[in-house]
Amino acid sequence: MEITTHVEFAADPATTHAMLTDPAFLEQVAEESEGTNIEVRVDGDTTTSSRDLPAPDVAQKFTGSTLRVVETVAWGPAAADGSRTGDLTVKVKGQPATVTGTVTLKAGGPGSVGDVNGDLKVNVPLMGKKIEKMAAPLIVEGIKMWEVVGNKRLAG
Repeated sequence: MEITTHVEFAADPATTHAMLTDPAFLEQVAEESEGTNIEVRVDGDTTTSSRDLPAPDVAQKFTGSTLRVVETVAWGPAAADGSRTGDLTVKVKGQPATVTGTVTLKAGGPGSVGDVNGDLKVNVPLMGKKIEKMAAPLIVEGIKMWEVVGNKRLAG
C-alpha cells in the first residue's frame, strides 16, 4: 500500500537536516509518539530509532500488547541547492510488516518541506491488505510527529 505524506519545517534544509539527525530530536519524537524502551543511534547521516509502541486493539491477539518499531533513514549528501534525499525503512520486529521508501527534504514552505513516499507491505495471507489499511494512518501519524516536534524545537 502506498504511503505519502508532507511535512514542513520553519528552517532551511541544512538546519532541518541537522535537527533530523540529532539524537535528542529522535528521542523526543519517540517519546511524544508514546514510545517506550527507546534506543537511538546516529552514524553519520544514517539515523536509527527503535521504540515499543502500543499495538492496535485488533492486532493484539496476534502481536501482543506492544510492537517494536525500528525506523531508519539513510540520508544522501546535500545537493547544490541544499536538498537531500534519504532512504526510509520502517520495520516491525517479529512481524511481517515493513515500509520502504524515500524522504525528500528541500527548500519551500516556511523554510523546508519534506515529502515521504513509501510502500507498506504486510505479508499475512488473507488479512495483509486489511492490516495495511489499519497501519497506514499510524505510520503517517508517526512521520507527522517529525513536524510537530521539529517545529517546537525550531521555535525555541
